Amino acid sequence: INTQAIVFDVDETLLDNSAEIIGEDFGQYWPAWQDWMISENATAFPAMLKFYNYIEQKTDFSIFIITGRSQDYCDYTTKNLEAAGYSNFQNLVCRTKEQISWSATEYKSTSRQNIIDQGYDIIGCVGDQISDCAGGNAGYIMKLPNYFYYVE
Repeated sequence: INTQAIVFDVDETLLDNSAEIIGEDFGQYWPAWQDWMISENATAFPAMLKFYNYIEQKTDFSIFIITGRSQDYCDYTTKNLEAAGYSNFQNLVCRTKEQISWSATEYKSTSRQNIIDQGYDIIGCVGDQISDCAGGNAGYIMKLPNYFYYVE
């Protein structure tokens, strides 16, 4: 195990949910989003899959994935990530019931601190929202564009 780590976000970073977003006419309808997560039909962004595979195959970095999705959808998300081509990550971190009310910045920075507390040195964070890597403990930040929504 290498103790240098890179952290990735899931939605609109590793997984492309545009089919669902456009299908809901750019709205947010919770029952449809739940069905979408359970369907495991999100696809990889080709450029992100290529970058992820480079990190996974060509470096000694450990990969962690932190999602704003709750633990109720963690198994579905793991299967969807693997089906989309993302493998060999150390852990997928999903929100606990207690963390659902936390801001994205508070949840993700706390999750990164937990990774550090396990002995890892986070050297990079990749996400589509500023809140994915805000709050410290992120290393170098790669902010991807997201034209669909904004999360604080």
